[in-house]
Formats: sequence, structure tokens, C-alpha cells
Amino acid sequence: QTGSTLTTGDGLMGQSAWGLVAAASPVSGTATVFVSHDGRGSDRPGVSLINPSTQQVVSTHRFDQLPSNTATALAADWWGLHIATEGWPLTHWNGSSGDFEDGVGFFQSQYPIFSMYSNGDEVLALGGENDGMLVEARTVAHASLAGFRPGEVIAGTLGANHVWIVNSDGLNGWQTDGQYTQVEPASMRRALPLTVRSMGNGGGINITDMTHLGMPIELVGSGNAYALDSAQGTPGVHGLLFQNVPVVLTSPTSGAAVWARSVALEYDVTLDVSGDPNLQNNLQDAVDNGQLYNNTRHVALRLFSPSNGSLEVRLTYDYIRSDTPVVLQGLEDRPDDGGGVLSASWTLVHDEDFARYLIFLNEGPWSTPPGEMDLLGVAPDKAVSLHSRLAADVETANGQPLKDGAEYYAVAVVEYADGRWGKVSAPFGPASPSDEVPLAPAWATASAMGSLGDDGDIQLEWSRCTALDLASTNVYVSTTPMTDALGRTPFTSYAPNEGNQSIIKQTPGVPVWIGLTCVDEAGQENLSDVTVVGPVVPTGELNDNEAPEPIQGTTVIDVPDDEGGRLKVAWEQSAADDCAFYTVYMKQGDHALSDGELGSVEGYSQAAVINPCDENETIVSTLDGVPLIDGQLYTVGIVAYDVWLNGNIDDVLLKSAAPLQNVVGQGTTPPRIT
Repeated sequence: QTGSTLTTGDGLMGQSAWGLVAAASPVSGTATVFVSHDGRGSDRPGVSLINPSTQQVVSTHRFDQLPSNTATALAADWWGLHIATEGWPLTHWNGSSGDFEDGVGFFQSQYPIFSMYSNGDEVLALGGENDGMLVEARTVAHASLAGFRPGEVIAGTLGANHVWIVNSDGLNGWQTDGQYTQVEPASMRRALPLTVRSMGNGGGINITDMTHLGMPIELVGSGNAYALDSAQGTPGVHGLLFQNVPVVLTSPTSGAAVWARSVALEYDVTLDVSGDPNLQNNLQDAVDNGQLYNNTRHVALRLFSPSNGSLEVRLTYDYIRSDTPVVLQGLEDRPDDGGGVLSASWTLVHDEDFARYLIFLNEGPWSTPPGEMDLLGVAPDKAVSLHSRLAADVETANGQPLKDGAEYYAVAVVEYADGRWGKVSAPFGPASPSDEVPLAPAWATASAMGSLGDDGDIQLEWSRCTALDLASTNVYVSTTPMTDALGRTPFTSYAPNEGNQSIIKQTPGVPVWIGLTCVDEAGQENLSDVTVVGPVVPTGELNDNEAPEPIQGTTVIDVPDDEGGRLKVAWEQSAADDCAFYTVYMKQGDHALSDGELGSVEGYSQAAVINPCDENETIVSTLDGVPLIDGQLYTVGIVAYDVWLNGNIDDVLLKSAAPLQNVVGQGTTPPRIT
């Protein structure tokens, strides 16, 4: 009998297998093969479950949850915990389900990671040669979003619209716009030294070493009191006169920006409150401004009688507690999913006896804003017991599954430990769930295996598809440049549990372009949105790191007897044994050099890729997707590439010509093909 070998490329947990056990389900009778893995080498110990009929891996189970016992960085958010260890991959603990989820592998990151920061949607990991990496925090794939390499990273954080990383050169920023455009660097003048003058302190105080956020600077104290004019000022509490005092900040550095804030003004005063008509208001003001900790206001009152020392005080303080209102802040379609889910968000409630948030959805608007009595008999569509969790995905409305395209409205309310409800929020909406067409992988890499594999092997890696309802990743292969997958048949497909790395086999020595798309469970696939990598030349040869010799005999002429817009390019064949293909570089204008001098094609566009290397001519009719213009000069250079994509673009024979319309009108019918 013949068979095949299953590896990690087929979904197994590890490459090394220790034992096999077959068992049948007592209910269905379906057989399952259990394969144990001993964790040899870089593998992790665990069990893979295989269907012997289809030879497909149906499930896996790990014995260890972390790839290493040495944790190097942690980050926590409302979703859960993100863990970096000495080994790969990143590990994410889902606080809702209590499950561990694998993240980015070592092909996408360099370890060790020494610092991480999360905002609940993305995690910024810092460390190793990677410097900085942004990954998804709460999706199942936890895919890599972007990498940043400013060098010598010290710290980093995530802002509302930017990623910020501090290195030895200063602060570096990137916009979180999907393209992660770097913020233009700028410099700030600093006031050195900085002196403050106020309230008679003479030459002032040098506060240069005190200008740190949160560090108070005392201008007047018990040891250096400043006497105010008792006849000046504006009457305040109990008729006390309050005066404005100028504070002057000076520095010899011109144009330096300085920011300061007054924090506190402390004073001693003795007041006669026996006949004060505003005593109640003043006492309430003292309570409102008392220290707050452990949900209690602490007010210190010192009372004394200046006459004979006798004092009788009776103080009664009544208050009415008001619950913190909750406000629904957002209701939107959950992105990149299979439909039927909306994401709701709300404001924080920090009341001591908080029990849970309740979210109610309704198809269409309520006739009148619902109150507590309207909702008491209705089961909430979402209940969240963690007061710091301010967002959740909702799948039902009035207990019924959400329908794609229907408009829904939502309200939120807080339930307390004694069962009472707070105030119901105002309705928010409308929002409609939808089943989005998945986006193509954010990036892909492909390279020949060389001596590490068989002749024709290509190692392929791609960014995991972000679709929550991902069904498969399709791979398309073409021997000509491709920009989409329209009309093409997938070369192969990979299920989500097969990972994002694989080895495919192609014809040795033939350049190929590889495109990847994502397919969801509904079969949706955008054939115009393809991540393309190439050309790649599959080879088993060693890389000699030497480019083929410059191409000689290059000529470019107008194609005769045509209707214009075409140039015929010819050249002498490359003598290199490992020549794989030619690239025709083109640029508008006359840039040809005299006397056969060689020039560079840096900045030129690729007009055509020709293979195999026994071809020595082609016709070019477009440049960057735009038809050539009759009468306009174009400069052309030919570069030969070997199977390892070594090519010399600095020493190229450049020639120029202009396409012409030789036939006026519709021209003649081409001769019949025989």
C-alpha cells in the first residue's frame, strides 16, 4: 500500500510523534487516531486528533500553555492577559473564556520581548531585533499588524491615533491609519535654565531640575511667609480678601515653551462662625472639597471658643445618594466577521455596590425611550459583571439572533448588588450587522528553499487572515506578473488550523508570482484584492551572490506598420548558466548615455518580465499601466536575473526610442493564421 507522511504543515502539533492510539466514538462509531508528540527539539508536547478516513487533523491539545517558564513581559487589558516568554509564540489569555490562545510566531518577530503595552484592541511589543511590533489584542488570530525598527528601543506606548516609541535618538511616532505612516520628526526648545520669581523671592528660584510632571514647587511656606496687604484684594469666603500675585518665569533660551499650573493655596485663618448666615453652605463646601478615599469624604473640623473655652456642638448631616448614570457610547457592526454581531460600548460606573451592566437591543427604534418598568420582564441581550469592561459583542435582540442588514437600537442600565437598577440610558442607534468580504493577508513572503529543500521547493509565509469567520486561505500561482485572481484557479488552499507557513513545489528554474486571498465561511472571496509576492524562482542551487553580466546589444525601435503606441525591444542573450529571466526597465524621456556607456535603472519602472532566458526580444505597449504615447521618447534598459534574483541594476546599457503611428485610419486586416 502507498501512503503519505503528515507533518506540521498538515496541522499536526509537532513534527516528532511518540505513539499512536485508535479509538471509536461509542455514539457515532466514528474512528479517531490519537497521535502523541514528545516535544522534541522546538516542538511542544501535546496530542493531535486525526480522522483516518480523510487523513485530516480535526483537533489538537497542548499539555503546556506557555512556550517557556520564563516570562519576559506582560500586558493586561479588559480582554485578558498578553504574555511574552523566552520562546515563541506570544501567548494570549482570554479572560472571558479562560482559554490560552497562540499569537505571533518567530518568523514574524525577534525575541526576547522586554516590554508590552495594550489598549484593548492592539498590543505593542518591544524587544530584540524587532524593536517594535503591533499585533491584534482580541482577535482569534492575534495577527501582526505592523513592525517598527527605530533601533535601540527604550520604551513605547499606544495613543488614540499614534504608536509612540522612545529610543536613544528621541521620540518616534507612527499614525495608526492602516498604512502606519511615520510622523515627521521635530525638535523642541527647552528652557535651560528656568527661573521663577514671585512674592518677593528676590533673584528667584532656579527650578530647572524640578520641572517634572507631578512635582510641586513651593513658592511660599511657613519658613518664607509672604505678607499680603490686608486692605487689598477681592472678598471671598467669610469676607477674606484674596489677591492676585504675578508669577514670572524667565529663561535665556529664546522661544522655549513653558507650561505651569497652580496646585494649591494654603492659609491659616480664625473665623467667628457663631452668627454666620452662610454656615450651612460653607460646611457643605468643606465636605465637597474633603479628601475622598475608600468611597468616603473625610473632613477635619477644629472648633474652639476664644472666650472661656466652653463649646457645645451638635452636627447632623443628611445626604441623598445618586447612582452614577451609564451612557451608551457606541453600537456598530463588528468588523471582519460573518455577520449577526454588533459591538456595544458604554461609560464606566465605579459605584461601590455595582453588580453588572445590562444591554438591551431592539429591532427598529422604540416608540418611546424605554424605562425600568418597560425592561423588567425582558431578558438582557448582554450582561457584563466586570465594571472595568466597557465593551462587548451582542448577538441577539429581545433574545432573537440578529439579522444582517436590519437596523437595531440599544440601551444600557446598571444593576446593583441589592437588585435595584440605575437610570436607563438614552437609546443609541441605528446599527446593522453585516457579513463582510474578507481582506487579503496584510503581507506575504516567498523564497526558494535552495539546499535546504528539494529542487523546486518554495517556502511561503503570510499574515494570518483577520476574518473572524475565516474558512480558508487560497494560494494562486502564475508564471506571468499578476495583480488579481480573476479567472484563476487556486493552486492550493489552507484551513485556519494549518497555520500561515507552508512549502509548495513548482517547476525548478521557472519564475512564478504567488497571490493569496482569504475566503470566509459563506464562500466570499475578493478576487481583486490579492496579496502578490514575486517573482520567485524555485531552485535547489546554492546562491553565488553574483549577478549575471550586463546585457549587451540592446536595441529599441518603433514597431513598423502599426497603429502606434508600441516599441520593439531586443537584446543579446545572457551567457549566465543560472539566468532565470529578464526585466525590461523603462522610463519616460531620453536618458540614454553616449558611446555605449552603462548607467543605472534606479527609479525606472518594470515594463515587462521575460522568461526563459533564451528569449531575446519583446514588444512593450504600456508603462505603469498607461499606453505609450506616440512621439514621446522612452528609455529602455534590460537586466538579467539569476535564480536567486541577483541582478545588476547599476550597469545597464540604455537605449531610447519613440513609438509612432505608421498606419493612418483603421489599417489593414492581419494575414490569416495558418
